[in-house]
Amino acid sequence: LWDDNFFSASDATRFLELLWQGDLLDDEETAALLEWSARTPTSGFGAWIPAGLPEAALGGVHHKPGAIPPDVIAGYTVSHDIGIVETPDGGAYAISILASGGRDYYGRQIPLLPYISCVTYFALTDGDGADPFARCHRP
Repeated sequence: LWDDNFFSASDATRFLELLWQGDLLDDEETAALLEWSARTPTSGFGAWIPAGLPEAALGGVHHKPGAIPPDVIAGYTVSHDIGIVETPDGGAYAISILASGGRDYYGRQIPLLPYISCVTYFALTDGDGADPFARCHRP
């Protein structure tokens, strides 16, 4: 199981970029996949990208989480979320957060994902130069 991740964060982000630009599927398929990925929950387990975002940004999140908690396979933990976040200025960015092997899955590994999402969002959208790390709750 340790060698079963067949893509990197870079691969996933490139896939999302191609999808968003319409270079991966035809227009109808692209619209369907983006609409489907916008239906993914924005709160609760698996909603790691949206959990780090301000309320106003939640309507423009397209994401797909994945997880294998430690109680499923002993010693094996995976928590991922990849997605596209639309920004207030009309732009968008792709983000891929992949985590595995954490010793404290629920206490540290899971809370880290929304934190990464939050820091990324404010680093890319906050035009006033404020420290994005200071804007986000660190787990």
